[in-house]
Amino acid sequence: MTRTAILAFACCLALYCSNASAQVFYQYPEAPPVPKSQIVTGPYVAIGENKLFRGAGFIRMNGTKHIDVGFELLVDSYDGDARGGIGADGRLSIFNSYQAIPFDLSLGAGVGYLTRKDVGVIQVPIGLVASSPFKSDAGNTLVPYFGVYLLVVNTKVDLPGGGDTSDTDVDVELRGGARYTLSAGPDLFLSFFVGREAQVQFGVAFWPLGRN
Repeated sequence: MTRTAILAFACCLALYCSNASAQVFYQYPEAPPVPKSQIVTGPYVAIGENKLFRGAGFIRMNGTKHIDVGFELLVDSYDGDARGGIGADGRLSIFNSYQAIPFDLSLGAGVGYLTRKDVGVIQVPIGLVASSPFKSDAGNTLVPYFGVYLLVVNTKVDLPGGGDTSDTDVDVELRGGARYTLSAGPDLFLSFFVGREAQVQFGVAFWPLGRN
C-alpha cells in the first residue's frame, strides 16, 4: 500500500468527518502520538453487550510533534440489527515518559456516528490515556495502556408517524489493554471497555511506511 493511496483513503474519510476534532469506537494502544512522517493502519474486531459483533478498520497519522489524528470505519451487528459507523479524532501529547515519570500521557477528543434502521447515534468521547512500554532483550515490546473517558451520546429515533425524538446521555468509560510488538512484524493489541457498554476488542496494526 503506497503513501498516496493511504492518504487518499484518509482524505475520503475526512470529508465525511469534517466536524470531527480519542479514538471513538476503538482505543489506539498507546499514549504517544504516531511518530513524524509515519502512518499506522489496521483492522480490529469487537464483541460486547447487546449481542455486539463488530468489524472495523482505522488509520492514524502524525500531525505535529505532539499531535496525531485518526479516522475509522465500521460495520457491526447490534441486538440483531446491522449498523454502519464512521469516526474521527485527534490526540495531544501531555508529556512523554522519562526517568521521574515512567509513562506517557495524552488527551484525546473525537466524534463518531452510528446508524441502524431508524436510529442514529452520535458519540463524543473526551479523555486521557496513559501507557508505559516494556522492552524485552529479544526486541519485543509490551505496552499496557489505560484510559478514562467522558462519553457524550446522543440518540435520535425516527417515529413511525413522522417526526423524531432524541435523548442525550453522559457516561464515564474506562478503556484498558495491552499492545504486543514483535521485533519484526505487525503490532497486536487487546482492549477492554467498561462503562456504557462493555466490550472486548482485538486488533492488528501495520506500519506501511516503516516504523522509527
